[in-house]
Amino acid sequence: MAYTFYFEKLGVWHLAKDIAKYVYKLTEALPDSEKYGLQSQMRRAAVSIASNIAEGTSRKSYRDQAHFTQLAYSSLMELFNQFLLAKELGFLSNASEEEFRRKVEELANKLNSLRNSQLNRVSEPETPYGNPSNPLPTDVGIESSNPQILDSSSVQMVDLASQYQRLKPEIDEAIQRVLESSRYIKGPEVEAFEEELANYLGVNHVIGCANGTDALQIALMALGLKPGDEVIVPSFTYVATAEVIGLLGLTPIMVDVDPGTFNLTAEFVEKAITPKTKAVVPVHLFGQSADMEPILAIAKKHGLFVVEDNAQAIGAEYTFSDGSIKKTGTMGHVGTTSFFPSKNLGCYGDGGAIFTNDEELADRLRMIANHGQKKRYYHDTIGVNSRLDTIQAAILLVKLKYLNDYNAARQKAAAYYDTAFKDINWLQIPVRQPNSTHVFHQYTLKVKNGRRDDLAEHLKSEGIPFGVYYPVPLYKQKAFAPYYKGNELTVTEQLCREVISLPIHTEMNEELLQMITAAVSQF
Repeated sequence: MAYTFYFEKLGVWHLAKDIAKYVYKLTEALPDSEKYGLQSQMRRAAVSIASNIAEGTSRKSYRDQAHFTQLAYSSLMELFNQFLLAKELGFLSNASEEEFRRKVEELANKLNSLRNSQLNRVSEPETPYGNPSNPLPTDVGIESSNPQILDSSSVQMVDLASQYQRLKPEIDEAIQRVLESSRYIKGPEVEAFEEELANYLGVNHVIGCANGTDALQIALMALGLKPGDEVIVPSFTYVATAEVIGLLGLTPIMVDVDPGTFNLTAEFVEKAITPKTKAVVPVHLFGQSADMEPILAIAKKHGLFVVEDNAQAIGAEYTFSDGSIKKTGTMGHVGTTSFFPSKNLGCYGDGGAIFTNDEELADRLRMIANHGQKKRYYHDTIGVNSRLDTIQAAILLVKLKYLNDYNAARQKAAAYYDTAFKDINWLQIPVRQPNSTHVFHQYTLKVKNGRRDDLAEHLKSEGIPFGVYYPVPLYKQKAFAPYYKGNELTVTEQLCREVISLPIHTEMNEELLQMITAAVSQF
């Protein structure tokens, strides 16, 4: 049964329009000082109710319809709270609370009834209503979209546009709220996001900053390291991990990685420790944790700081031998992450964050990120200007609610790839760290027949995007020539010749996965 049946039968549209008209007339009585405050907020909430109801009519699945009905209900509750606030402030003294409450309760009851009807029908076949030429996934995971002609132009490494369309009402509302408040720097959304992310990670402190590279730099600056101090990093990682070490006058010591997980190991760390070693930076590469328990033990034994680079694995969990579980980024002295748009939790520009359980360290991190000041115009140390802006924080607040779902969608896509490739003897599917979950920021294969570059050319000819992360070891980059002692690292050299990453994101469906796996298998 089409959504429009419930939509018309319950009369929610007419009630929503009635409330919107009532609110517009009611808020004319607000003083001029509130024209861009409560008046704007109440009118926006009233319009949001109607627009979310209308948006549901374009959705072909009952689950999506229920989602927009819930958004309409949330906007209705927001509107009612704003009405009560306006009454309390004396702006709407002549308005009848009883009349408005009756209108709200009537629509709320109908929205609840509508949503229950939609959820009860989730398992039924999708309705034909909506726009079949532009289907949106109705749930996380792998599913078929409407029958349509797909070609390689449909395949993207990361499909941020479709993800945005799924979240559009919430994202647009969050951005609009910031625009109306004009609090673009240090607005309330920044602190709210830091608190929500801290709760999600199970860590005491989160400090937002401008990007993931800044997060690493600020973390190292806060540890009191001195020029010439050595910091151990994996040789197979993105440049930022080692770049900030050189930038601060420290010495990056690049060591080899595990050939299966591509991550730093305690064995390689211990071999590289010298009297000058002060810190180690494990990178949770491609979506899973490095084996942290032995790394933490080695660091403790030698008095080293541990800075986790968690730019690619936010949401992954590591299980210790005693059964305790911690999120990546929360096990060392300090953790960092990036909110670059393509990350598992990405904003719509640049953004980053730093995590710690150490209150004194958290204070120092905040101070360094804010020009070295605790009190405005009083600078206690050399710092930087690195802030997470309010619009990005507002976007991240919306997306954080869906992070577990996003990671689950990536895991399901990875499982599909695994099944397709597990019997191809010249490919090695990603190896999982046994005591870590994998959230698949990248799905990275090893091409074992020496033909990685040929496979890349084949995929290019088929219009299938791919990535090679990373083609050159860090120690062979020109920027790091001063630190290179001429000794090649066997595993890193091999990985740079063999790895290739396939598209993986939250909006994948079976048709896209079939197209990608067919192109690889036909090579």
